Amino acid sequence: MMLIRPPRFVSPSPRPGPREPRLRRPLDASRIFSSPRPPGRRSRPRPQLASPSTDLRRLTARIVDLTRRRQLAQIMEEVEATRRRVRGGGLLNTIVMNAVLEACVRCGDVDRALRLFEEMRGPNGCGVDGVSYGILLKGLGIARRIDEAFEILESIEKDSSIGSPRLSPHLICGFLNALIEAGDMRRANALVARFRKVLYEGHSVLLYNLLMKGYIKSNFPLGALTVKDEILRQGLKPDRLTYNTIISACVKSAEIDKAIRFLEDMKEEANKESNPELLPDAVTYTTLLKVAVKVESLSGFTNSLLTPHIFPQIILNDPVEKYMVPFQESRPLPADLILRKAVMRFLKDRAVPLVDDWGGCVGIVHRDDCTKLDAPLLSMSRGPPLCVPTSTTVEHVIDLLLREKSEMVIVVKSGNMYEGSYTSSSRPLGVFSLAILWSFTGDYDSSESDIPDAGTSWATRPKQDA
Repeated sequence: MMLIRPPRFVSPSPRPGPREPRLRRPLDASRIFSSPRPPGRRSRPRPQLASPSTDLRRLTARIVDLTRRRQLAQIMEEVEATRRRVRGGGLLNTIVMNAVLEACVRCGDVDRALRLFEEMRGPNGCGVDGVSYGILLKGLGIARRIDEAFEILESIEKDSSIGSPRLSPHLICGFLNALIEAGDMRRANALVARFRKVLYEGHSVLLYNLLMKGYIKSNFPLGALTVKDEILRQGLKPDRLTYNTIISACVKSAEIDKAIRFLEDMKEEANKESNPELLPDAVTYTTLLKVAVKVESLSGFTNSLLTPHIFPQIILNDPVEKYMVPFQESRPLPADLILRKAVMRFLKDRAVPLVDDWGGCVGIVHRDDCTKLDAPLLSMSRGPPLCVPTSTTVEHVIDLLLREKSEMVIVVKSGNMYEGSYTSSSRPLGVFSLAILWSFTGDYDSSESDIPDAGTSWATRPKQDA
């Protein structure tokens, strides 16, 4: 008998659901933010090639630096080398070539500047712009090639120049300044008259400041005052340069009262306009110092308006001993020394004391008197040195220097003399000079003065009273 098994019902398999994510080992935070490389090792940055524009900027800066040193041959050599590297002899841009053009003008090679300008504006050149024309006009003015400069200005005025430059005050003022520097006020005034409409664009005082500088360089410095009147008629306001130029004109004309009046006007205008840019600066007071010492300080007006600015560290009633430089530190020269062997000394110092074999001071040689290279220094001195005792006040010493037109006095210990010849019984203790006086100027800038400092280290720290 056959047994039949009952059917086995198998439950259907469940549908596969979403798979659960596999559990992973959690990451350590220190591993996330740590470098995969061993500590202390950094990846080397890949070298990047400088773009052509960067190379040209560096070249322009290099040209400007070499121009300051007047190394035109080096400039041309480096420019040619760059041309060969750029696309096998390609063009440099106008900015670079304008820098080369300026270098030619600054170094006095105007002919090369003209050739370079023609090359720039030629069919294969980099082109020219207003800056190019301005540099060339300035160079022609410096070289006194006035007719050529006027021809260029006329071509610009007729709109027939390559590069389509526009007549502008900036373009003309470079040429105007060159004429003024040369003292050619006739042509300068002619240029202003010809292009008056262009020069008056923007109503700037730049033009008037240039004209005033021209009058100062000519034999009529007070003509600058008429220019100031024109500034006011045009409704313009003088700036600091305007006032400084006017004060310089007054000083050159010995119009001291007018110079001081303009100083007061300058201060008053600055306060009224609340404009600190109009206040007197180092140039203002340095200009006034040329006459203020004689007119005010030496006349006994020690509390004048100039004294706080000019002598903040010096008291005019103090004895000169307090501010003198020890004699040996003034580095005196032997009286019998030939000028040829000491010429470099006079490039630095305007006056040098002379000593004999016994160490006595026998004279003072001034730079302006050094005219014979093969002569002994003593032959070029102005006679016996000016001497003052240690008790002499600074005020009287300055008076003596200005009256005798000397740069230096010898400070001695003995005698009741105020001024006179040096004697063997009066041993030199020190020197006092105009260079020392200038070192005490409150706004003095040694880089702007041609008066070297004889013993500045001593002058800038007065000795204390014993």
